[in-house]
Amino acid sequence: SSTPGGLQHKPIRRLRRRLLQRLRMIVRVPGLIGSAKLFLELAEKTAALEVMTAKLSDQVLDAQSKLLDLTHEASLLGPAEQRLKDSEAELLKAKKRLQAMKTRVYGKQSTDSKNIDAILHRDNNNHNNNNNNSNNNNNNSNGPTPSSDNNNNNDDVVTTTATAGTGKEEEEEADVSAEEKTTPSQNIENQSSGDSGMMMMMGGR
Repeated sequence: SSTPGGLQHKPIRRLRRRLLQRLRMIVRVPGLIGSAKLFLELAEKTAALEVMTAKLSDQVLDAQSKLLDLTHEASLLGPAEQRLKDSEAELLKAKKRLQAMKTRVYGKQSTDSKNIDAILHRDNNNHNNNNNNSNNNNNNSNGPTPSSDNNNNNDDVVTTTATAGTGKEEEEEADVSAEEKTTPSQNIENQSSGDSGMMMMMGGR
């Protein structure tokens, strides 16, 4: 304690060393390690799924862009396809009209293209033969010509009469066959030319 009139003295304390002991406790929970491993595996799978989802989303975006391009092209090709269908329909109608005209001209219900071509070729040959015969008649009516012209005319006569045969009888048969093979259109033209000749003769009188 303290003494009166003297100095105050604190009580002397002993130094004490305190020993701190740290206790380490290992707590073991059954199934904790397995659950931790499972959690890690699930985390890895989740990361892999996220990567796959990102890739699939990119592929979906690419497919959508391609689909948009295809729809745009289809919208552009739509009118062209319609025009093509319309032109095909018009072509079919034109073929039907041509077939009807051919049947009307040649008087056949069912005509083949080969038969029509053969008929047209025959008509052209008959027309050419008629023109050659008229030219020969005109040359004979005009009188004799020089030797070169006579040779040329003789050559023309030979070429025209070679198809019909030689001799007067064969020429007459060829003329008869040509008259029989004339088409109705040529008969109409011949009748019109004869009528016009008669009218001219009557006018001259």
